[in-house]
Amino acid sequence: MSNDVAANPLIIDTAAATVLITSFLKVTKFRWIPSAASQAVVVKDKGGIVRWAGNTIAAATEVGEYPDSDFHPPLKMDGLIVSTLTSGGFLYIYLDDIPIPVKTT
Repeated sequence: MSNDVAANPLIIDTAAATVLITSFLKVTKFRWIPSAASQAVVVKDKGGIVRWAGNTIAAATEVGEYPDSDFHPPLKMDGLIVSTLTSGGFLYIYLDDIPIPVKTT
């Protein structure tokens, strides 16, 4: 599978240092499903500012504990970069009031 930015939620499975989405987003939820312990995720806006991050710790976290965050009001982001997403994991990004598909680079 490759990143799916044509529906809500956005489904990200591949990290990159480049801008994935250039448009303004209102995020209501990040739900990260890691594939194993000792993994990480980092979400930035297009300016490179970290907006959300998470990690699993081998000794304290078991697979099946899915880190997520809800935002009410929504988290406003100018663009999207998922710079870190450990292989095998999925990041679901739920959006509020945005036309799909979003503008991508």
